[in-house]
Amino acid sequence: MNLKDRTPGARYLFVIGDSFSVSPKPDDLAQTWTRVAAQQLAELHGTPVMLVNNSMMGVSQDWMWLTLQDWMAEGVITDEDYLIVALTHPGRFWYLERDPAMSNSNIIDIDRYCSPEECKAIELFIKHIQRPSLDGIHLNNRMGWLAYQVLKNHLQQPLIIKGFDQLLLDFEQSDVLSISNGSLCDDISYWEFHDPEAEIKNKFWKGIDCRYNHMCLSNHEILGKQVAESLFYKLPLDLTSGYQRGLLTPNILDDTEFCRHQLDLNALEYRTTQLKTPYFKPVTPWLKRVGINARNTRG
Repeated sequence: MNLKDRTPGARYLFVIGDSFSVSPKPDDLAQTWTRVAAQQLAELHGTPVMLVNNSMMGVSQDWMWLTLQDWMAEGVITDEDYLIVALTHPGRFWYLERDPAMSNSNIIDIDRYCSPEECKAIELFIKHIQRPSLDGIHLNNRMGWLAYQVLKNHLQQPLIIKGFDQLLLDFEQSDVLSISNGSLCDDISYWEFHDPEAEIKNKFWKGIDCRYNHMCLSNHEILGKQVAESLFYKLPLDLTSGYQRGLLTPNILDDTEFCRHQLDLNALEYRTTQLKTPYFKPVTPWLKRVGINARNTRG
């Protein structure tokens, strides 16, 4: 984004993250939480709030911070704007420059996108180099850099929304960064299942999650409003209570009305088509095929 492209008199809400915050396709009008947050902020201010969402499916913190560095270097975020970092898991790694979306070693078919040599390099990196302690060091260094940029550029306190549970050490009580209490995965997405352990074990989605950002739309509305209030009133964001639970019962996908109001119908149609394909079958995750313990690579 260029400063010259800004709408006169408007504030901006900048968002960077992974699949927990990525925007729907341009022609999809679903009210996902980032859209709701921008609309609510506009109502609270009484002036336009434009949404700039550069989130991308499957990316790592490395790639997210490259975007943040570009925004800071270009000076596109002003002291009247808002910034949300939907923080993905620190165990993800930007393995190959050409494909930032392939950062999660849990991807079931990673070997379809990499040469045998590249797959071997990734395998050896995970087995012998990557470890949770290093992921934590990198995470907290990134947060320190962001805090410095906020102070240097006199920006409003960014909202850090944890996609996955992760330890942010001193930043949990920071006056410069606002860290969510709880995470999108562990405190909202997980509990949307009527029986989380059973449904996950039985692979409810069969590999194709038909929710926007891994959440039903009723929880998007709740989250978007809470995010807007957190930013506007400078309040902590609590993800651990106030959200709808137990929405996804075993036969809920047969409920047309529920699906129409809660899910991504395009994704649901694609899932249905795939399951009817004669040759469709679950693929053993690449990690298991090469004998790797995933350890710290959720997402």
